Amino acid sequence: MPLGQHLNQISAFAARVDVDQYLVGITANVTSRRKSYYGIGFDYFEVLSSGHTREQAIEIERALFEKLTTDTTLRAKYHFEKRDNPYRPSTGGKTSDTYSVYVAGFAP
Repeated sequence: MPLGQHLNQISAFAARVDVDQYLVGITANVTSRRKSYYGIGFDYFEVLSSGHTREQAIEIERALFEKLTTDTTLRAKYHFEKRDNPYRPSTGGKTSDTYSVYVAGFAP
């Protein structure tokens, strides 16, 4: 999926009035990652794309992070504790043949 399409998806997600903050990430196990976010108080979790190699997923996540944290509008709601830090790739300690890229957020 082209980066531009991910940015459109995230722009729509971030523009929602019921989303206070959001972040993007990658995972090898969508079900586990979704549960972990809901478990720490996140209200929303949406898969943007799947079927990526580890390297592809990290590159997508990196490009999204850089764009989302430098675009004035998209940066406003990016996770307040993460947006000023440098990009750090993480697969959550999981290894797999395929990875998914996601956006997660929480309500005000």
